[in-house]
Amino acid sequence: MIRANILGSLVCVASLSIALIGCGESTSGMAGAGGMAGAAGMGGAGGLGGDACLDDLGVLGGIEDIEALVTDQCLLSSRGCALMEVARCVAECLEEEVALPQDCGLCIGLVTECILQECISDCTNPMSTECGSCIAAVSDQCNEVFEPCAGFPVP
Repeated sequence: MIRANILGSLVCVASLSIALIGCGESTSGMAGAGGMAGAAGMGGAGGLGGDACLDDLGVLGGIEDIEALVTDQCLLSSRGCALMEVARCVAECLEEEVALPQDCGLCIGLVTECILQECISDCTNPMSTECGSCIAAVSDQCNEVFEPCAGFPVP
């Protein structure tokens, strides 16, 4: 579903040179998304308990190209998710666009936010080798935020 080679398009907004708050080096204390964190990890905003997407597999399976959807409708559209709290904005966007509940959308938003944060300086040119290398290097790290939130690993 969320693949590193396609997620490269998510960092198109890196050229905006904005500072984003997100995944950091560890998944044990997620920041951002309106205070979604705590000493033990997922559990702040709305009490995400690690199974936020288990009831939404049908909705997720019905999304043909989630990477393009997030990029086009959430990050690069007039919604401008790259200019605010990325994870929360992506969650709201996905709820409006495909009726994905915000708890599950937040899991996707956290991965998006992490990649943007980690690769913002390398992806001023999203088609560059540096950008692709950065995304490849951080994809495992950033995908790690998905499973504790969603209840299953990135497919």
